[in-house]
Amino acid sequence: SGSLEFTDPPTMGSIDGDTAAILWAALDSNDSHLPIGEMMVARRKSPPVRDYMTRLPMEVEAVDTVGEAAKLMEGGGIRHIPVFNGSSLVGIVSERDVREARIRLGNANKVSLDEICTRDVATVSPVASAADAVKTMLDRRIGSVVVVDGGFVVGIFTTTDALRVVNDYFR
Repeated sequence: SGSLEFTDPPTMGSIDGDTAAILWAALDSNDSHLPIGEMMVARRKSPPVRDYMTRLPMEVEAVDTVGEAAKLMEGGGIRHIPVFNGSSLVGIVSERDVREARIRLGNANKVSLDEICTRDVATVSPVASAADAVKTMLDRRIGSVVVVDGGFVVGIFTTTDALRVVNDYFR
């Protein structure tokens, strides 16, 4: 596969600069030309997502408001929440989505999540490798992937989970 080459820490969309710098620093000089996911696969088999994901994450309904999502995020110390319409996953809302809605719309607290959520949700299986999940996140410049098993959301894998994989890998 074609490798991406970086000369500086990559800009990773919704991944904040500190997280990007930590992921970048995890690359040692022997593998500095490889993205972290490819480096891990090259060295040894990456653990499955299920070993690091947050199980049964908080969820919201598309009719819920930006204000309600913001309270959940602040109260739970989380940055990404899957959005449902009944039992169907229809999107994901991030802390960044909430912040941008508030900037763009002023008082967005009463705006429905249906209006601001990201519809193209990246999903992975719980048995997918953590390296594959990280690669998806890097390729799509997103901060999380929703973990789906048999059509049901069973977890969420975020940049924080990816950093735990990296931490365990280098111990």
